[in-house]
Amino acid sequence: MVELFLVSLGGAIGACIRYSLGEWIKEKKISVLITTIAMINIVGSTLLGVALGLSLTVKLELFTVSLLGGFTTFSTFSLEAYEFFRAKEWRKATAYIAVSIVGSLLGFSLVILFFL
Repeated sequence: MVELFLVSLGGAIGACIRYSLGEWIKEKKISVLITTIAMINIVGSTLLGVALGLSLTVKLELFTVSLLGGFTTFSTFSLEAYEFFRAKEWRKATAYIAVSIVGSLLGFSLVILFFL
């Protein structure tokens, strides 16, 4: 039950930070070369790498992963892709990345086309 609470709390905090930071970046017109979401994805993935690299306790790691997962699900995507590469499962890693990106774009595009 404690773990579920930490995941929920971390996800909610991460989503609030993502929203607030996104609004601040738009307001300050900081995002020139890449989109706000791309910036958030890069920051979130980097922070997840730092958090996991520090070998935090399980409960703190769970909170961190859920916080950064709420901040950007791309950080979790990066972690999963890294795990395939680390296990030297090259085909699975490549398929995972390709299916995730192409599948997401296709799903989004099909829905948009349906509603247009």
